[in-house]
Amino acid sequence: MGPIPISLERRVVPLQTSVLTRSIIEAPSIVDVLAQRAATEVGVALRFLADGEDDVQDWTFQDLLAAAEGIAGALRADGHAGQRVVLALEPGPSFITGLFGILRAGCVAVPSFPPIGPRAADRLRAVVVDSRPGAVLVPERIRDRVDRLIQEVDPDVRTVAYGLEGNPAPGPLPAPGAGDLAMIQYTSGSTSHPRGVALSHANVMSNCRTLLDRMGVEADRIGCSWLPPYHDMGLLGTIILSMYGAWPFINLTPAHFVQRPLRWLKAVSDHGATVTVAPSSALDICVEAVTDEELEQLDLSRLREVYCGAEPIHASTVERFTRRFAACGLNGIAVTPCYGLAEATLHVSAKPGHTAPRALRLDRRQLELGIATACRPTATPDAAAHVVSCGVPAACHNVVVVDVETRLPVPEGVIGEIWVAGPNVALGYFDAASNVAASNVVGGEPFGARLRGDAKEYLRTGDLGFVKDEELFVTGRRKDVVVVVGRNLYPYDVERAAMSACVDLRKAVAFGVSGERDPERLVVVGELRCRTSPGADLLGHIRRAVTAAVNTATGVAPADVHLGPIGTIPTTTSGKVRRLETRHGYINRSLRAFPSAAQNALIAEGNR
Repeated sequence: MGPIPISLERRVVPLQTSVLTRSIIEAPSIVDVLAQRAATEVGVALRFLADGEDDVQDWTFQDLLAAAEGIAGALRADGHAGQRVVLALEPGPSFITGLFGILRAGCVAVPSFPPIGPRAADRLRAVVVDSRPGAVLVPERIRDRVDRLIQEVDPDVRTVAYGLEGNPAPGPLPAPGAGDLAMIQYTSGSTSHPRGVALSHANVMSNCRTLLDRMGVEADRIGCSWLPPYHDMGLLGTIILSMYGAWPFINLTPAHFVQRPLRWLKAVSDHGATVTVAPSSALDICVEAVTDEELEQLDLSRLREVYCGAEPIHASTVERFTRRFAACGLNGIAVTPCYGLAEATLHVSAKPGHTAPRALRLDRRQLELGIATACRPTATPDAAAHVVSCGVPAACHNVVVVDVETRLPVPEGVIGEIWVAGPNVALGYFDAASNVAASNVVGGEPFGARLRGDAKEYLRTGDLGFVKDEELFVTGRRKDVVVVVGRNLYPYDVERAAMSACVDLRKAVAFGVSGERDPERLVVVGELRCRTSPGADLLGHIRRAVTAAVNTATGVAPADVHLGPIGTIPTTTSGKVRRLETRHGYINRSLRAFPSAAQNALIAEGNR
């Protein structure tokens, strides 16, 4: 099959003429929503900044629907109707039209990274092996290379190229049912063993409804995002939600943000965005990267909501971001901490709108023992932990905090595992062998968990937290907690302490390491802002400073502080550190590293 042909004249349309009704649509699928929007709405649906700045490409709902129907017709004509189709296109209009085209054809969409670079190629191989698709949709320019890669793992899979020529008739198209499988959303963990979360059309629509219920309907809403569209936050929380809510969506790519973080806030400013989404790490990056001179270019007075998630959110991150950009007109209540995960489609809880972010000042030692207890007013800063509220649960959903040993809910203010029930919860992890989602708990799998004496099924999130005044507070991941002499150390607290010790640290990751008979030891991996070794004396000073800061903050000194150059700590496309992968690299001695003091001495001796 040749390139999927599309022929549409791009033009720039004023955003303010983009929406007439913005009524909430009740439909079985997001594909039906797009068709209804195309029939009723005028103006811009998608504004893509092709260079991250000035190269503007506008798409209306009619444009998106026409392109999606062209792709759907081509897929069906080539015999892929009803199959799983891996969507391995680059961020932007091609990805969005490819997604809706796959769904419009009655296929199951499997979003994935385009195979550009060794890590992404390995990821695509793993996704193809796990999902067993009928086809992989890729950019035309890399089709031959991807075809060779795919043939190595599954010769029955067709490699389909996306092009921009002509427009075939779509032919008769099926209407997907609410309970039908819509997409398989792979989590952003290990590349070797990806887990595909099976989402129905009903899951996708429920996620849209609960998010819009929290956000409310606003006639002048304009969205903006640079997040990668291959995962829950960038796909379900921005692209699909904007189509459901019918507000213009300003889109730039993750590479645009990474290359120059200012581009994100400049896009918000230039195009009058009122809502945007980012991981908390992006807020820290902008505080550090945007200069005083660049602040003068920004007008953030229209920005009402900055949805922030992807990892536990630190009160200092929220405070620094709002203080830094207050001069640009940013409202202090705009930052909206939220909590979600792919296994719940996306949305679980979020701060109510038009309220200030809430953080509790808790006794750190009690928190390590699993109890959220307010600090005494006279407590020192080192004795306090500030935990940010992720708001109230989504409508029609039940969130409980559970003692995993007794399988009973814990009292308010006691830390346990967060369990979720409701229509956002996915069907399960996809099992290609049986072509169904594995929804039951098998060997600790998270779907279908039950409280003791209760038949209701929950999703075990693997996250730890507590409830206070009906709001959810997330403290970390169960698998990430480091247990030292009976105390629970949260890696985020250790990492913040390490970062505060030295301005030369660019990133820090903390985890536990133990042998078969050894107790767990705390390890900190630090990535410095340089590519060559700063010398033994400075490395020794940094190690001592990090050790002292962590010991002061937690009462535990790291057994090792591993220091390396830029690129030492692996991250996701949105900038989130891969803690488990870093730990594996440390244990396997594959992490990049600057020489230790002893190694430096040997090197110096050898150079004499």
